[in-house]
Amino acid sequence: MDNSYINTSNLKFWNLNSLLIHGRLSQMDKQSHLSSLKIINLNKTDFSADIIDEDENSYHTTLEHCSCSNFINEQLPCNHMYALASKLKIFKGQKERRSKNLIVDCSSKYSKDWFFVIQQANYPALDILLMPRKENNKTVMALTQGKLYNFHDGSIFYDTEKAYTLPWKEALKEINYSIQITETKPSVNINNFKYVDNCIIRHSSINYGDLTFKLYKVNISKTAEECIGTYTCKQNEFVKFLKTGILNKNLDLNKKY
Repeated sequence: MDNSYINTSNLKFWNLNSLLIHGRLSQMDKQSHLSSLKIINLNKTDFSADIIDEDENSYHTTLEHCSCSNFINEQLPCNHMYALASKLKIFKGQKERRSKNLIVDCSSKYSKDWFFVIQQANYPALDILLMPRKENNKTVMALTQGKLYNFHDGSIFYDTEKAYTLPWKEALKEINYSIQITETKPSVNINNFKYVDNCIIRHSSINYGDLTFKLYKVNISKTAEECIGTYTCKQNEFVKFLKTGILNKNLDLNKKY
């Protein structure tokens, strides 16, 4: 559907001056999950429609008004209005791209094929979240993969699952390296809104935060861990380090130190 027949300059919620409205956190929440809304009785003359939600509630919606309580109370675009604007191609959001292809094998308690062991407790930091998905026209809960990695201070990783299953004195004989995160800055989504060709466009990107960790190596006698360095990287670089043991050309744990 072409949007050239709609003059958005006269629509207070959909013109160049409205960009700051759409960038509010409360508004961006409304821009999510629009695919769950059904649009019927679309009128291309007055740009209205009836929007039906997942609970089969119906709301009469235009580009400037909606019969739902959210719009009545806030007098700002609601999710129904965003769905209509998206249908009319005067608003283009960016869907959160989550995949069913996980970066960790979640079929067992401990990860396989990673240099450092990943446990289920680490899934949220790796942006592995249980989310609703459509399968065979049904909504099911399934683990999904995103890219907003966020680790936290104090987290510890070992290079063998025996560190978690054996008594500590015995585990020390099996451990080569371990990591303790000492300082983090969060990764955040950066959203930008532009007004292009009669359409408001939302573009999202990730600004990965810094992460500092201490690297430990078990001593020759296998009786204690010793800190061999402190390193700083980005959160997404740390994920690659956990998987491969390689941070950069100066730190490759696959080599002997």
